[in-house]
Amino acid sequence: MESGLARSGEEIYEENRNELEKYHHGRIIAIEVESRKIAGIGDTVEEAYNHAVKTYPERHFYFRKVGEDRAAGYILPVV
Repeated sequence: MESGLARSGEEIYEENRNELEKYHHGRIIAIEVESRKIAGIGDTVEEAYNHAVKTYPERHFYFRKVGEDRAAGYILPVV
């Protein structure tokens, strides 16, 4: 069963798919779903998260590998 966060994250990914796959294929992205922004990009989830949390502290992120093998997930903020 897919969560609302995952559905929103995939919608945002699809909106940005062409550019992401052209420049960041195989990397991990962190999507901040409230702002609908790509909040972080890295070679690992940790790297993408570290970039994302600097701009969007205490937010929920949807993580996805750029490309067909999505390897998706999400992290909730620690409070």
